Amino acid sequence: MRRKRIVQRLTISSLILTAFIVGAQISAFGQEAGGAKVARLLNESGVKLTKVGDDIWTIPFEGKSMKEISVVTTVSEGIFLAFALIPESKNVKFPPPALQKLLNLNDEFDRVKIGIDDKGFVFVRIDMTVRTLDKQELSDGIDQVAAAVDQVYGHIRPHLPKTK
Repeated sequence: MRRKRIVQRLTISSLILTAFIVGAQISAFGQEAGGAKVARLLNESGVKLTKVGDDIWTIPFEGKSMKEISVVTTVSEGIFLAFALIPESKNVKFPPPALQKLLNLNDEFDRVKIGIDDKGFVFVRIDMTVRTLDKQELSDGIDQVAAAVDQVYGHIRPHLPKTK
């Protein structure tokens, strides 16, 4: 009788341990790495893109104000980032009304951020959590960055240096 209880306890313990191990393996298997997930979603979205590095892609757009827009996308530490720079904007000394307009646009747009980076370029960017990212969200975010950078460029173009 005692032997039967020991065998039952060992059987139950080994079943619990097996279930725990299998559950952990299934959970780990179900987690797609950030870069792999973003690469898959970008490919599924059908956008024209160029891979420029590990987990870095560029997507070309044509705007109304800014003819050539290059949205750069990357992923790092669970965050998907899509951004575009306004090329001629490096270290431009904007008059206060232009800076006021940038601040107003930052408030006007729903999800994108507008700013000036540490190299002096005006940028538009969006950050999203990879864990909750799907194909539609990714496409919408990239499109919002392209549309916003085109609008921002239209507003600040008069303050940019004239190009040849």
